[in-house]
Amino acid sequence: MQPQTIKESAPETVEAIKAIERQADGCYKSLELLTVPGNLAIWGALTEGIRLIEQAMAAHGDNSSDLDASLINLGRSLTTAIKWILAHGKAPSKLAAFRWTPDFARRAEQTVQAALQYASFETAFPVWHKDRYAAQLK
Repeated sequence: MQPQTIKESAPETVEAIKAIERQADGCYKSLELLTVPGNLAIWGALTEGIRLIEQAMAAHGDNSSDLDASLINLGRSLTTAIKWILAHGKAPSKLAAFRWTPDFARRAEQTVQAALQYASFETAFPVWHKDRYAAQLK
């Protein structure tokens, strides 16, 4: 089966893709970083972003197209992660303890990786719904 635009797709294909989109839109629900105070969660996401940028710099240099792509992707994804934290996480707390523990690092990594994966849905689905992008079910 060839990729198809929304207008070319059978109704069952359209519904299947919409179901995938609804599932993707709920991917934030299981994120453990949402269970800590919001200011701590945002700090964690941003710190994880910096860690990923440092990894990209070490792997590709500080003046490369790979680093540029990492910066662009992380910029978009961190914005998504912070939106999830603000909309679905806990309120900020002045009592939050800012400590980078292995468990907290895992939570931050989980959130940023989910946001990085979600970015493809944010890009592809709006243009598919406007009949400007083809998709297929495998």
